[in-house]
Amino acid sequence: MKNKESPLVSIIIPVYNVEKYLRRCLESVSSQSYDNLEVILVNDGSTDRTPRICDEFSKSDLRFNVIHKSNGGQSEARNFGLNRSSGEYITFIDSDDFVHKEYVGNMLTIATSLSYDIVQCDYEYGSGSSFTSNQKHFSETKWRADELIANSKYKLTVWAKLFKSEIFKDIRFPVKQAYEDNATYYLFLNAATNVAITNRKLYYYFNRAGSTMNSNYEYYPDDFIEIFNKQIEFFSKNGKQKMFNDSIIKFCLALILFYTKCKTTKGNRNNLNKLTLTFNHNLRKLKPSNIKELRVKIILLGFRFSPSVASKLIQLFKKDIY
Repeated sequence: MKNKESPLVSIIIPVYNVEKYLRRCLESVSSQSYDNLEVILVNDGSTDRTPRICDEFSKSDLRFNVIHKSNGGQSEARNFGLNRSSGEYITFIDSDDFVHKEYVGNMLTIATSLSYDIVQCDYEYGSGSSFTSNQKHFSETKWRADELIANSKYKLTVWAKLFKSEIFKDIRFPVKQAYEDNATYYLFLNAATNVAITNRKLYYYFNRAGSTMNSNYEYYPDDFIEIFNKQIEFFSKNGKQKMFNDSIIKFCLALILFYTKCKTTKGNRNNLNKLTLTFNHNLRKLKPSNIKELRVKIILLGFRFSPSVASKLIQLFKKDIY
């Protein structure tokens, strides 16, 4: 039976070889002001002390449940957590990050105030051990889900969000595929009706040495292009013209960013021609009138004539348009 006053919230945390950071993450979860929680730790074949730490927390706090499995990657671990979850709401936390004590409580209050399907909070980014922002002014904005496909205010990442569990009724993360956040964000928005975005910084994204974000890794344009092609085809088949147009805009902006990264990353320059051809093919599907924001229009149309200038412009305005 659902408890309307204190709904159960499932927190899914995939863990893999994070013994150095895991306790901080789990302590931030166990100390949440909202306590009707189900914490699902999915140990994805760790070879360090991570499994032992998970077991310790599950013994000391009955809200913590541990799944030990062979290594299959983050998406598979998230799916294991989803299959075991029973909460009315679901949130995901990366195991080297941590959250504010009001993380669940604040987002749940927003979610239940007007029955939002997704709530997104803001986050801090750094390498510290505690939140540093001293926010005094908080705000929440309401959006229709179909307004957010190409809106920079909605982040593609699955963390720092609270979802109604119904969102995942027919959705799971793609296993062994790069860019899994790109492959799912549009499905979440398609399944949602109303989304709330708050400026409250309730999630701490820990920037650690050796993480993917800090390493020079190879980019995979074929996977990247395939994911967006599926997104565009999805909205085309479902007759959702606005989300179809916005998906192309998002894809073209992403291609420019991808082009810039490949151009400056050793070993990836041979992908530039493929990215340019893909960009031109997709931009032709749009009428200039479909591109509402002037800066976006200048960057997209400009890339056809000067990729280097467009690349510089998108870096300048990235926070506001992507």
